[in-house]
Amino acid sequence: MTRPKKGILIIGILLIATIIITIIYNPESPGKKHSGTSSNKPVSKIAVSTFQKEDHWGYKVFLDTTLFIYQEFIPGLTGKQEFISEQQALNCGTLVREKLLKQKIPSITTRELDSLGITYTK
Repeated sequence: MTRPKKGILIIGILLIATIIITIIYNPESPGKKHSGTSSNKPVSKIAVSTFQKEDHWGYKVFLDTTLFIYQEFIPGLTGKQEFISEQQALNCGTLVREKLLKQKIPSITTRELDSLGITYTK
């Protein structure tokens, strides 16, 4: 076996030290409590709006005044299937809003699409 060159060894040690320091001092590290950061600021308003694009509909979800989700196609499906009506887009966006309010991941299943009466190809 050959011994690694001194330069490579030093670079490796510096890289490991950098990773460890980043993990320790990162304010977003799991299990670390932090206060006063903008990421902890509670959202006061979650709003849904619809939009029309050519011959189909979509929805936008805003956290306060920041665009958080721009959904042009029906989520949870393969391919780019479109909402055929404004009401279907609004219903889906409203469900996403409800999930966000409950601090849940806003993913949508085909079962939920069916319960909302959203038309799509299986």
